[in-house]
Amino acid sequence: MTGELEAQAYGVLATLAALLLLLVTGGVIYLTVVEWRDKRKRTQEALDSRTPVRKRQGQKKDQRKDPKKDKKKDKKKDSKKGQKSV
Repeated sequence: MTGELEAQAYGVLATLAALLLLLVTGGVIYLTVVEWRDKRKRTQEALDSRTPVRKRQGQKKDQRKDPKKDKKKDKKKDSKKGQKSV
């Protein structure tokens, strides 16, 4: 009789161990999926909240200054200053 009781106890313990293993595995899978989904959502929100380059600069395309022209103007000003002081 003790042999049958012992075998039955081992069977119950093995079943409980398998159920706990499935429960923990399911929890890990659930948490992984939730984190993956949240990360994807945060990334998409970050992409959506970005402002286009034109809006960030605060100028329209026609209003942008040409750096080459600015350098030429600065050189002309410098040369005029040098001529006046002489």
